Amino acid sequence: MGVKGGEGKQMISNTKGVKGGEGRQMISNTMGVKGGEGIAILSTMADWTCLPEVVLGKVLSYLEILDKFCISKTCRSWECAAFRPEAWANIFISGEKLLLQITCNMMCLDEMISEQTFSSELLFFVQKGSHLIKNLNVTFCRQFDIELFKQITSDCQNLTSLQLSIWSNTKEKLDMMIHDCVNNLFIKKKDIKVVRIYDVSSGAFPKKLSDQSPFFDGDVIPGLNVSKSKYPTIPFGASHAQHLKELWIVNSFKLHSLRNILYLVNLTELAINPQQLNHSLLVHLASNSLTDLFIVANENTREFYNEAINDIQWKDIRRNGPTLRVHCYFSCTHEWAEKDIIFKPSMPLASLVYRKNVWLRYPCFISDFMSAYCETLEEFVDYSLSELTYQQGYAKSFLSRMDNWVINIARNCQKLKWLTVKEPLSSASLILIACLNRNIRRFLVRDDMIIYTNDIPDDVFPDEVIRKTVSLFHETPEKLNEKMSEILNTRWRPLSRSNYFAILNNKYKKFK
Repeated sequence: MGVKGGEGKQMISNTKGVKGGEGRQMISNTMGVKGGEGIAILSTMADWTCLPEVVLGKVLSYLEILDKFCISKTCRSWECAAFRPEAWANIFISGEKLLLQITCNMMCLDEMISEQTFSSELLFFVQKGSHLIKNLNVTFCRQFDIELFKQITSDCQNLTSLQLSIWSNTKEKLDMMIHDCVNNLFIKKKDIKVVRIYDVSSGAFPKKLSDQSPFFDGDVIPGLNVSKSKYPTIPFGASHAQHLKELWIVNSFKLHSLRNILYLVNLTELAINPQQLNHSLLVHLASNSLTDLFIVANENTREFYNEAINDIQWKDIRRNGPTLRVHCYFSCTHEWAEKDIIFKPSMPLASLVYRKNVWLRYPCFISDFMSAYCETLEEFVDYSLSELTYQQGYAKSFLSRMDNWVINIARNCQKLKWLTVKEPLSSASLILIACLNRNIRRFLVRDDMIIYTNDIPDDVFPDEVIRKTVSLFHETPEKLNEKMSEILNTRWRPLSRSNYFAILNNKYKKFK
């Protein structure tokens, strides 16, 4: 096996953790190994040399960018596999993790190899494979991340999906990131389909960008002097309208800078902050192609106290876009999240995800909530950041627990498919919820949040058959699992605490 020469220096990948099953294998945590000290190459490495190049390329697709780089240095066959198209289809770069990886690799290499040389070779490697990238996800953390991004976007002719987020809020790094995004990518990439930008907290382009970038010439609303505008527009115009389908600008741009979104008449999915809601913008987009509007407020979202869109305006939006669905994700405790500033009866709410410690208005809001959204709600998820419940104690009676409110949600919202709450529920309530709504496909319940009891009043049951069903199957976990699986027509089991949060955190990670 060929290695990089020079006084016994080696750059051999230290592979560990091969995931088997269904023909899929994964290598992770590649590290440079210092030679000349009798370090043995893993015995399994010989097996990898026999794999076809196309299979190796598929294996390498699971690796971080630095792991790909180190793998390519081991031998000629692995270098060829590292530049297979499948190895570069999806690229994820986390600046914080990359810094740690580079530091570890430098500690394993000969002292004569400087960090500058190592970084230069990595940049060349990235530039060589950039034309193969289809989906790119970058988290900026430091200066080198920006250089890496420049190399990636220098020849990214196949790029269709881009996600950018910034970890550091220093103005210099922020300005460079936005400047590179516009000048190196969006000017030449008119056919990009998906763009997600998070936490660009300055809220507007730097002045040097609006003064220097040729992008703004003739590609904004006619008659508007963008270069002198206090809030320059977002970097999309009429030239992007044909291809751009999904746009996420969470915590990224101020309200005044959204005017260029009017050009995106083929946009099907838009994610913005609550303070970016605009009646005219939504009427225009919904009347063209917009079908899914995500209103996102996470821990980095700024506060606001203005009325967003009133009920009459929501009726107007629905009239122009009858297929529009609204999805709300809140994981903060801002005042507007506890009042009726966002929620209006005519808003076509399809999903509501509350990832807060406590939703204070939950009980008194439920009755209005049910009457307004029973025809549109498909997802109701309320889980806590710190696992706090609304009312502590499992020994409360039915009427003093949240069971009654959750049962009403299932009874009234017949389109509901996803359901979970942070409250402990009785086993009888779980069966009744499943009986009342057969459309629920994912009913997530923690095994330590089930009270095996039946204290539901008789007047809650719709008929005698359901009451008897609850009475027969509420007593033990085995009976409960059997009946819930039968009713929901899928294998149902309560989840462990770790699995419960893993499922939810994975499903909603795109909102963070």
